[in-house]
Formats: sequence, C-alpha cells, structure tokens
Amino acid sequence: MGATLRRPREESRRAAILQVARDMFSEVGYAASSMSSIAARLGGSKATLYKYFPSKEELFAASLEDLIASHAGELMLPAGGGEDLEKTLTQFCRKITAAMVSPPLLALFRLVVAESPRFPELGKAYYDKVVNPGRQRIAAFLQSWIDRGLLKPVDPLLAAAQLVALCRSDGYSRALANLAPPPSAAQLTAEADAAVAVFLAAFKA
Repeated sequence: MGATLRRPREESRRAAILQVARDMFSEVGYAASSMSSIAARLGGSKATLYKYFPSKEELFAASLEDLIASHAGELMLPAGGGEDLEKTLTQFCRKITAAMVSPPLLALFRLVVAESPRFPELGKAYYDKVVNPGRQRIAAFLQSWIDRGLLKPVDPLLAAAQLVALCRSDGYSRALANLAPPPSAAQLTAEADAAVAVFLAAFKA
C-alpha cells in the first residue's frame, strides 16, 4: 500500500510503530527486539503489527527510511547544483556534519555495526536505504558542477563518498565512541568548513 493511499489513521499508526521499533532497536539491539515485544510496547496485537510489516527485517528497513526521511529537509541539495559551488557545499557540509552527531543517527550506526556480523540483513538495509541513496544524490549534485567545468572530470560517486568521509569529523568519531558528548555548533562548523576546503583543493577545476 503506497503512502499516498493510506488513510490518516493508518498513517498515524504506522508512524507510531516505526517510532517504537526504532526506540527498541536502539535500546536493546536488533536480536532482542522481537515482533512480540514491539507489539507489547505498542499496546496492540502482533497480528496488527504484521499487517503493517510482514517481518522484523522489513520493519527495520522501514524504520531506517523513516529516520532518514525525517532529516531529508535538512540535507536537501538544490536541483541543478545551485549558483555558488563553495557556498552550496559549505551549507550542505555544515548540515550533514551536524546530522551525523544527532543521537538517533549515532544510535542507528552503533546498532548496525554491533549487530550486522550476526544479522547481515541489517548491513544490507543500512547500505541500501541510507548509504547508497545519499551517495547517489550527492553524486548527481557534483555531476552538475562537473558538467559546468567547475569540478574536475572525476567519478562523481567516488567524489561523493570522499566528501562524506571528510564530513565525518573528529567530534563525530569521539561521540560515536562515547568518548565525549556531541561537539558544539562552533566546532562542527569549523570542521565542516575545513572539509569543504580540502574537497575543493582536490577537486576544483
């Protein structure tokens, strides 16, 4: 059933399921989160849960999509690339650097790293729903600047992956490892701006 065909009550119920499932996955891990325990926390029946999501794997994948969709507005790249390459890249990198240290995304990445050796479907869902779509969007954005001759004629997917890697700040690494709280806005801005400077030094035509 497509999202456009869902009735408001069904959409609300689905959103509640995704929120509860995401909370449970983050709190107790994928293995310990059963469809029964998720249904119990929701206060409904397991049959109702299966009506929306046929399996725990599909529920996890949907929760990934929902989480990323909640950040989509923050990370939107302008159609056609925008007017000023450095300014547009700076705005984007500041947003993505901040998003990476948000508690929900940190919890998601920790969960995937911890559980995917036992449950490879988690790693696949993370790559298919988060990593690859994001990289494709960034690559399309970079290709528009390559076509204008403002970036070197490189593989846009490779350049997109390297841009995201540059945005994984030292503050992100410390927060991910629980060595420090998320960095301040000023620190994130400084690290994002440095990422843009390095990227343009390598790829600007």
